[in-house]
Amino acid sequence: MLGQLRMLAEDDPAFIQEMLAAFAEQMQAGLPELGALVAARQAEAARRMAHALKGAALNMGARTLALHFRNIEEQAPAPADWQTLEPRIGHDCEETIRQLNAYFGLH
Repeated sequence: MLGQLRMLAEDDPAFIQEMLAAFAEQMQAGLPELGALVAARQAEAARRMAHALKGAALNMGARTLALHFRNIEEQAPAPADWQTLEPRIGHDCEETIRQLNAYFGLH
C-alpha cells in the first residue's frame, strides 16, 4: 500500500506531506468525536464515524488502525473495552503518523 501511495504521489514531497497532514487532522478530530458518540451511546453516528476513520486508515495503509475502527463499527454503540481501547487507538494513530513520516522521509 505504501508503495502505491508513493507511486500516486510520484515522489512529490509536498503532495505526500499534504496527504499525511490531512490524515493526521482527520484522526485528531475524529477520535474525540468518536469517543463522545460512544459515551453518548449514539450507535448509528458512532458506526458512521468509525467507518469513516477505518476508510482513512486503510487509504494510508494503516491496517492496525483500520482493524480497531472496524471492531468499533461492529460493536457500536459502545465497545465493551472502550476505556482501554481509546488510549491504545490514540497511541497507534501517533505511531502510524510517525512511521508514515519516516517512510516518506519527512520530519
